[in-house]
Amino acid sequence: MAFELVGSTASETIDVADELLFDVARCLQLPLRLVQRLEADFYASPTFSTADAATLGEEFALLAKSLAAEPPAAFRAWTARPPAFRSSVMTRPPDVDALVAKIEALARTCRDVAVHGGILKGLSD
Repeated sequence: MAFELVGSTASETIDVADELLFDVARCLQLPLRLVQRLEADFYASPTFSTADAATLGEEFALLAKSLAAEPPAAFRAWTARPPAFRSSVMTRPPDVDALVAKIEALARTCRDVAVHGGILKGLSD
């Protein structure tokens, strides 16, 4: 199932494999309140105010920086996923650089709302 985070002038997709970022956040034990809210409401098409979008952007930036500093967290998160995920969705360990780039792109989409105003929307199909 695809998910799109839509800002004022930018958007970014989170595909099934990208959902690993939520597991990475748990592995790193980061206090990311809005990232956790996004995960909990993922399939309910959550929305975030301008202020919450700014905070979510900061949380994604912290997650990207933390993962870049501790790349083995991605492997730990991947191995903790069910075998079906590893055999059908992500058959190889995650590319840490690609995952960091995805998280940074999500942060930019959040910052787009912080700069331009409006509501950050999560759209799930």
